[in-house]
Amino acid sequence: MSTLEQVITSAMKVCLKLLLEPEPCNKFISRHQLSNIANVYESLERESPDVIIGILSAFITRQVVRGEFSKDAAKEIIQTLYKLKELDIDNFKRNVREFLSILLWLYESLEKCVIENRRFKKCMDGCIGEERKGKERKRFRECVHQCLAEINLAKKLSEVSNIVEFVQILLDECKSYT
Repeated sequence: MSTLEQVITSAMKVCLKLLLEPEPCNKFISRHQLSNIANVYESLERESPDVIIGILSAFITRQVVRGEFSKDAAKEIIQTLYKLKELDIDNFKRNVREFLSILLWLYESLEKCVIENRRFKKCMDGCIGEERKGKERKRFRECVHQCLAEINLAKKLSEVSNIVEFVQILLDECKSYT
């Protein structure tokens, strides 16, 4: 598998984590959180890979503590940064930029396709109601998974092995929601 294929595969995995592991405090992360990570990265582009990973890890951890990001998705992003460094240190910065860009594009597509889906929104309103009643995180996530199962997109996406299939499913599913 080429480096770019690994970057794309990592972006798909993180994107699914973001969709499948929302935090009760804010339903799903805002795409702006991903943009913020990319902006922090851009300000560090002249630094060494270790400094970049360290500062991005600190920023992402801060966002987790503030309830802006799920722990699982944060862990996946940080692990991907380390993987990209091990994979190709000479092209680390380019690979990180590509990873963050592809992740943002995929997440924005999912956000539009899934989160804006009327059936999904109605189902999620019930989940938010459960969360407001003081139900634990596990029940909230179960409710979200039930909503995702209702539109059957998460299962389809989690079974794909490449970006072409991922995008094709997104395009087909989004068409059916409009």
